[in-house]
Amino acid sequence: MRRIYIGKILREKYENRDIVSIAREGNKVYIKSRKGVIKRPESASEINLPLIDELRLNQRNSDDPKLFEKSVEEAFKKLGFIDAKHLGGKDEPDVVIESVKIVIDAKTKREGVINEGYINFPAMRRYREKYSAKYIGIVAPGFAQGNIINTAKEEGVVLIETEAICKLLQNHAIFPYERERIVEILFKSNKYETQINK
Repeated sequence: MRRIYIGKILREKYENRDIVSIAREGNKVYIKSRKGVIKRPESASEINLPLIDELRLNQRNSDDPKLFEKSVEEAFKKLGFIDAKHLGGKDEPDVVIESVKIVIDAKTKREGVINEGYINFPAMRRYREKYSAKYIGIVAPGFAQGNIINTAKEEGVVLIETEAICKLLQNHAIFPYERERIVEILFKSNKYETQINK
């Protein structure tokens, strides 16, 4: 909330009382204008979006896993992937994002975490080929230690805990991420890869 000098050219570009978000990533600085006055929360954890509650609830609903699949689709749309599409059903991934070649499978579990038996890795290979997917992700409440992590790495499948998606949504509500940054966080770094439950 500090004042900074943005120069005459940028001052002329924005209207008086505009809210301007300035973010730095490496050598690049991104400036984005948002109209209107927004009460800024103290931290991302104070953001309580209904979609986050829905994700947390549906990840444990094994009676109707489609609810979780649709919540994951909606989460990616909210994060800027407007072409995220729920497919589900036999021989199809749960969510496909064609613009960036992402395939997502969503796994529910009433209690505990997902183990290797819950994931059909041969199907993930077929999805990769069918959709020319660059990235394959499994979203679930959590993942067991051991074989699932090793197999996922060997297969090029990223394990993403639901809580990681919730955190991204909270942060995105304060200062929106660029789509490329979300892909980088989820699929190119280990930051949001499975947090092993002990």
